Amino acid sequence: MSTPRKILIIDDDPDVQAILRTMLERDGYQVVAALDAMQGPMVTRKESPDLIILDIMMPAGGGAAVFQRLRQNTLTSHIPILIYSAVPSEQIRHVLPQAAAAPVLTKPVDLERLTAEVKKLLP
Repeated sequence: MSTPRKILIIDDDPDVQAILRTMLERDGYQVVAALDAMQGPMVTRKESPDLIILDIMMPAGGGAAVFQRLRQNTLTSHIPILIYSAVPSEQIRHVLPQAAAAPVLTKPVDLERLTAEVKKLLP
């Protein structure tokens, strides 16, 4: 039996984390979580996830800083990132132009759409 793909959720809202965890575990993924921008890169290095779901508006530096740090580190630059945030995608792309290739879903989003996006990133 193969090891389930691992997804890291970096989001400061425990309710969002719980909903995503339930949905993703039901689909057979292993889920780990970080509650802020400080924990995000540390958990990424420790857990080596196959995918990161990243919020932008968070304490301790914000998701934009996390995105930049992960992309600049050779150990994490290859990990796909799905941005899941209440910040409109146009604003994210303006503040974070290097995220042009990353999919952005605006909260709240239909969970089936989020699941479909995860499956695209983790075929």
